[in-house]
Amino acid sequence: MAEDIQVVATLRAVDQGFTKAFQNASASAQSLQGQVHGVNKSLVAAGAVIGGAGFAMYKFGKASFDVASRVSELNVAIGAIGKSTGIGARNIRDAANAIRNNGIEMAAAQQMAIEFAQGNINMAQASDVARVAQDLAVISQKNSTDTAMILTRAIKTGNSMLLKSAGVSRQASEGYADYAREIGKTANTLNAMERQQAIVNLILDEGKKVAGVYEAAMQEPGKVLRSFPRLLNDMQLA
Repeated sequence: MAEDIQVVATLRAVDQGFTKAFQNASASAQSLQGQVHGVNKSLVAAGAVIGGAGFAMYKFGKASFDVASRVSELNVAIGAIGKSTGIGARNIRDAANAIRNNGIEMAAAQQMAIEFAQGNINMAQASDVARVAQDLAVISQKNSTDTAMILTRAIKTGNSMLLKSAGVSRQASEGYADYAREIGKTANTLNAMERQQAIVNLILDEGKKVAGVYEAAMQEPGKVLRSFPRLLNDMQLA
């Protein structure tokens, strides 16, 4: 009888030890599973970050290629137009660089210089118009490049709505009348080149009213953010 009791006690002790060991093993397994799950989540998150960064780099690289290609194509066009107009490619490129120095994206600066060359307008005034565009951009709440291109189209077409969109308060007809008096003609006898020059003069006169607005506005975060596309464009061409 005593032997039976001892056997039962021994079996119970073994069973309790086995159960405790099994419980410890189960707890260790659950802990390991939790750690592995945490590592997996970290790896997934890291993969997402790396993938996102890679895609952003791809987009930036493609945009940089597109910008550089456009500038290269316009540079070829400048060579041809410089020859056909007799102005010379170097003079047009110098004008484009002067425009760019007034905060205008390079491709837009090239287009603007080309328009001035084709219209036989004083190339030196192209950068002056770009400078006015900087000030007017603050008033029209656009960036300088967009405003410069609107002004360029207004010079070419004489469209008063474009002038207004860029922040110019006067009509094209007023510019024609002013320039006609200056050269001893009437507004309706101005030729195409004179009409374009009249709009340039109108823009430059308007610029006197808003001079200094750009520098003051660059102290404000909103204007700095509107200038970001041009800064990014410079980085893409670097």
